[in-house]
Amino acid sequence: MRIGMTCAVAATLNGLLTGGAAGTIEFAPPGLHQSGHNSSAVRFVDLNGDGRLDIATANRQSNDVTLMFFVPPFGFSQPVSHPTGEFPRSLDVADINGDGNPDLLTSNWNSGTVSILLGDGMGGLAPALHIATGPRPSFATFFDMNGDGAPDFAVADSSLNQVMAYRNDGSGAFSLHATFAVSSEPRWIEPCDVDGDNDLDLIVANRIADKVTVHRNTNGAGFFLPGQVIDTVGSRPRSLAVDDLDGDGDDDLAVANFGSGDIVVYENVAGLFEERFRAISGQSPHEIDIADLNNDGELDVIVTNVSAGDTRAFAGIGNFNFLLPAPIVTLSNPSGFDLGDIDLDGDLDIVTGHSALVLAVARNVSEPTSRPGDFNQNGLVDGADLAVLLGAWGESESIADINGDGIVNGGDLAMLLANWGDGD
Repeated sequence: MRIGMTCAVAATLNGLLTGGAAGTIEFAPPGLHQSGHNSSAVRFVDLNGDGRLDIATANRQSNDVTLMFFVPPFGFSQPVSHPTGEFPRSLDVADINGDGNPDLLTSNWNSGTVSILLGDGMGGLAPALHIATGPRPSFATFFDMNGDGAPDFAVADSSLNQVMAYRNDGSGAFSLHATFAVSSEPRWIEPCDVDGDNDLDLIVANRIADKVTVHRNTNGAGFFLPGQVIDTVGSRPRSLAVDDLDGDGDDDLAVANFGSGDIVVYENVAGLFEERFRAISGQSPHEIDIADLNNDGELDVIVTNVSAGDTRAFAGIGNFNFLLPAPIVTLSNPSGFDLGDIDLDGDLDIVTGHSALVLAVARNVSEPTSRPGDFNQNGLVDGADLAVLLGAWGESESIADINGDGIVNGGDLAMLLANWGDGD
């Protein structure tokens, strides 16, 4: 039996569409794999250069990262442990020294450090290099703050309520470059060119303050100034994701709120984020991402819900509209997750970390979803579909009733025109 979601276009409420059977995102039942203790973050990465995705996890209780190597046709090796600092909460991957091999970065909550583990390209990691930060580093991420092509990193400290940016000299050696204040208890940093000036700004989720703050990179120099404060986001914002949801060339924003159990999606309008969608996700949403799971040309929103014990996908249908979510992976206490094409079939599979010594890996078996208004299902919303809609104008029972309000009218025409073309 497959775990999946099947929903349809019907009545719209705050961007949320409900209904029956227009689009499908499906994942096969997950395979379970041994991991470290309490995997707080997980990443797909090719660690040994064989062209297949392996898995790296950061494990809070065992104070290490574990590596699991791909084993055909769809398996993974037993975990190999590499020590980090105490209580690693986040994990990121980049080639920091230009040798072509992926290196790892963890933020270590109990030791006031980040750990950098250099990869050798054959599946091995050098002993961790520890860099002192603030007393409670909750999150660290690689990004290129000054445009020199070398990955720098930023770390959020939940005790000092600040973010510190460390500069890479190009060889993989880091020094503190800038520090700036944020709101109370930052838990996530998302690099993003908010204002379209070709440098990376930083967006921060501040858990206790119930705010998301935007910090603009000054002339690409890696010094950050206060920008927009989003103070209506919800309760306990826990994680962020960015991508171009409306195809206008700039990144929009999705937020997972741990306290209020919802997600919020914002459109980037000339460098300012405006709310477009809000919906209940499940109990205690933890991590969020944006990706096209069913290859229909529309971006979907994926979120893990700790207390609900599942990972859910909101299928995107364009214009900041999403279908009702349903679990794609169900297993207790999910935390971090990642997406990647493990089986090389052209779609994104998923790995989720859990509080027990387990990872869940599930294959994506979705089929592309027809675009709303593509009545003849030729992959285009075009004149032929418009003719169908106009021919059914005023009818109460018709395929052309896209929004399911019981009549073919201007609302359906607006949705058809919003999806005009092939979605590229």
